[in-house]
Amino acid sequence: MKKICIISQYWLPDLNGDVIRLKNCIKTLINLGYEVILITTLPHYPYGNRKGYKLKPITIEKGKRIKIIRVYIPSLKHEGLHRRLILYISFTLTSLFPLFLLSKVDYIWAFSQRIFSSLSGFVYKIFYRAKLISDITDLWPEALVNTGYTKYNSLIFKIGKLLAKTVYLISDKITVLTDAMKNFIVEKYEINPDKIKILPNITEKYNCDEIDDDKLSIIYSGNLGKNYDLISIIKIAKLINNDKIEFVIRGQGEMYEILEYLVKRNNLKNVKIINEQLPYKEYLKEMCRSTVLVLPLRDSIFPDASFPIKFVEYLRFGKPLLIIAKGYLAKFAKEKEVGFVFEEVKYEEIASFLIELLNKKEILKQYRQRNLTILDEYFSEKILKESIKEVFK
Repeated sequence: MKKICIISQYWLPDLNGDVIRLKNCIKTLINLGYEVILITTLPHYPYGNRKGYKLKPITIEKGKRIKIIRVYIPSLKHEGLHRRLILYISFTLTSLFPLFLLSKVDYIWAFSQRIFSSLSGFVYKIFYRAKLISDITDLWPEALVNTGYTKYNSLIFKIGKLLAKTVYLISDKITVLTDAMKNFIVEKYEINPDKIKILPNITEKYNCDEIDDDKLSIIYSGNLGKNYDLISIIKIAKLINNDKIEFVIRGQGEMYEILEYLVKRNNLKNVKIINEQLPYKEYLKEMCRSTVLVLPLRDSIFPDASFPIKFVEYLRFGKPLLIIAKGYLAKFAKEKEVGFVFEEVKYEEIASFLIELLNKKEILKQYRQRNLTILDEYFSEKILKESIKEVFK
């Protein structure tokens, strides 16, 4: 039985896109017969809450064919570049605590946080003579530029590029989300394309009952981070000012207070900003009550530095998507006709479109089967299983 050691800063009970991806990968690995060791942290995302865990240097949890080793990380909010770097560097160091606790492992799979986990993974690679695989779901430092945490060609950006290239070179294989990400690494970092494998995010279908409502309910659910242009959604809602078109923005993250302030300042009755995390079943019900699911990405110079798991999560509900983005995401969404795509934020145009859509809701039914079919073809458990086999063959 092959043994895989996974290094990830995030794991349950914390919940974000990295955790969802890792959970699916671990499930697939176990089903394929691998034994999994997960080195992760105490709960801390997104506000530094320990969620009932006691402060210990190492905590060991055992499950069926998986052992979880939790290590210390500071109890800090995921807010701003400096706090994030403290968290990332801290885990890079504390993830080495279990170095002598493992028996032989065959593979080291470095998940979140991106290049930092790969640096500690390299130590495990040398110590155990194992192969190192780096999972890159956001291209660093390009993603930092996209979110405004650093500037293009700044000192931080240049150091980040050096670290990224180092990680790409020391990795035996690299897993990414899209062909666009693979091509970027090959062209900009001069990495052998044969070592880069596509490993998509996945989810399962969820059958929503048809809703009979005269309202247009536009929902965003997920991370309230700087990589999403949620302020533009507030501006669009302000232009509409129609009680039959409601916007719901639900999630946790550093943009919450700003969004809440904007809604109150503009006295917007058609926008709800909700910081509460719903139980999973309630979350599914709320998403099914939506008419349109919105995915607004911040305008950036590196549009293909990531591919949001939210896109995949949204498809599962068979609802049309309202996407504001450029690059591979916009191209894919247009080709597959999963909804309505705007490559630029044109407030009045989008507002007028939504008002018109209110009177043409019958056209929305066509997206149900189409989007579920796209999910099967590109983001299913079967696709992930075959991709993981390719990575570990």
